[in-house]
Amino acid sequence: MLPLTLREQNNPELIRRAAELRKSMTPDERILWQELRGNRLGAHFRRRQLLTPYIVDFYCHRARIVVELDGSPHRRQQGYDRARDAYLAKFRIRVLRVPNSQVREDLPAVIAAIRAALARTPYPPNPLSCKERGNRIPATESKGNGLSTAALAILANNERGARR
Repeated sequence: MLPLTLREQNNPELIRRAAELRKSMTPDERILWQELRGNRLGAHFRRRQLLTPYIVDFYCHRARIVVELDGSPHRRQQGYDRARDAYLAKFRIRVLRVPNSQVREDLPAVIAAIRAALARTPYPPNPLSCKERGNRIPATESKGNGLSTAALAILANNERGARR
C-alpha cells in the first residue's frame, strides 16, 4: 500500500504546510519546477507533494520517483533524510537527490539524470505520446549512454545512497 497522498489525508496541518511550501519555493526549486511542470519530461510531476507523513519536493506518481533538492539544511539532517528515503523505499518509491548547486550550475545534467531515472521505471509510459500532448520528446537513455558525466554522477550518488 502506498503512503497516503494529499486527497487521502485527514491531517489539516500537513495539508496546510504542503500548500505553504508550494507558495514559498526556493529559487532553485522554481528553476527545476519550470522543467518538470506540464509533463515536459513526458511524466507528470507534482511539487511539494504530501506522502504521509512526509512532504517531498517533487513527485511523479506513475514512475514512483521523488526528486529532492538538497541544500544546506540537508547537510544537518542526513539521518532524517536516510530514514525518510528508507520509508519511501518500502513503498517502491525511489528518491533522486540533487544538490541545489547542481541545479544552478548544470541544469541539463540534472534533467538528464531525471530522464534516465524515468526511463528505468518499471511502469508503462503515459499512453499519450509527447507529440499528442505538444511537449518535448523525453530521452530514452536507460543505461547512461549519452549522459553527461554530471548526470551519471547524480545517478551514481543516488544508487550508493539507496544501498546504505
